[in-house]
Amino acid sequence: MPRAQQQLFGTVGFETAHRSIKNEIQERTFIWTNLLPRDNVRRADEPTDIHKPMFTDNDRGQVGIGTLIVFIAMVLVAAIAAGVLINTAGLLQTQAEATGEESTQQVADRIQIQSATGTVDSDSSPTSINKTNLTLTKSPGAGDIQLDNVSYQIVTDDQVVTGVFTDDGVTIGSISSETDDNVITDRSDRYEVEFNNTDILSETIEGGDSVEITLTTAAGASTVAELRVPDSLVDRDAVSL
Repeated sequence: MPRAQQQLFGTVGFETAHRSIKNEIQERTFIWTNLLPRDNVRRADEPTDIHKPMFTDNDRGQVGIGTLIVFIAMVLVAAIAAGVLINTAGLLQTQAEATGEESTQQVADRIQIQSATGTVDSDSSPTSINKTNLTLTKSPGAGDIQLDNVSYQIVTDDQVVTGVFTDDGVTIGSISSETDDNVITDRSDRYEVEFNNTDILSETIEGGDSVEITLTTAAGASTVAELRVPDSLVDRDAVSL
């Protein structure tokens, strides 16, 4: 305090005022130091959030050659995995389509037997059927059927004979067809297949006998027919089976 003021207040008054101010400062310091929460206490020389720098030396990124290598490796692994999944999906789709097509052919590409007749051998004793004739076409919805690739199975009471239409003892003839290559291409096509029982079977087919014939196309579709011979063949040249 200036000397003029000391003279104005006097020595005693000055000392009293000085002690009051000192005590006030100590009390406020105690309150700020001990009573107020630490989070609310800020040093006078401490900068506020506005004055804090955006980047400090303590904030360090993880960018480096090691991180780059790991990132590239992850991208490569993901790309390889995606390629494997795509190839596997394509292979499974191809197999499913092929399986579906084969299954459809096995169900649809069937031969339909329009009629069956037998030629009677009146010179044999007893009288028997020496030839079996089948009139064939294709089932509704079936594709082209190559008769040269059709297999047959004949089951009698005593034997089982298998073969294909191109074997000896089997003759393929066209009744009405679009082509001459033994291929059924249309539902209106009619082919006759003749089985020479004398060449194929080791036994005769007599009156009252039954024969089971199974025709299987190249696609695997089978047609089964049971042929029954009339009880009497006397004075007859042909019969319906």
